[in-house]
Amino acid sequence: MHPLIRLSVILAIFGSSSAGPVAQTYPSATSAAALWQPTAGTTWQIQIRDPVVKLDYNVEVYDIDLLDNLNNTVISDLHNVFNKKVICYFSAGSYEVWRTDYGNLGLKNGTDYGKPLQGWE
Repeated sequence: MHPLIRLSVILAIFGSSSAGPVAQTYPSATSAAALWQPTAGTTWQIQIRDPVVKLDYNVEVYDIDLLDNLNNTVISDLHNVFNKKVICYFSAGSYEVWRTDYGNLGLKNGTDYGKPLQGWE
């Protein structure tokens, strides 16, 4: 797979009421009825930059940056301790020079960059 093509999925990660780390399970494509969907009036905390440090906002859903929160317990704590839904943003098929994985993309002599997206630096 070309290194610039990263799997793109917005993760709606389902919480658990049990204490401690748990294995993540995801519904299959055939169980779409089990998927959680926010309704009008759902309350949100949106933080798409830096690791999340405040986990106790009075909201139902956290929308956070996946890569900024991979190496900590934020996602599992939001689920298991604070009973929140978590949606994670990540960039797919593009590169962002400030990302820790930028050097792993295999960009050679600028030929693998593709075309720039207007308005995005």
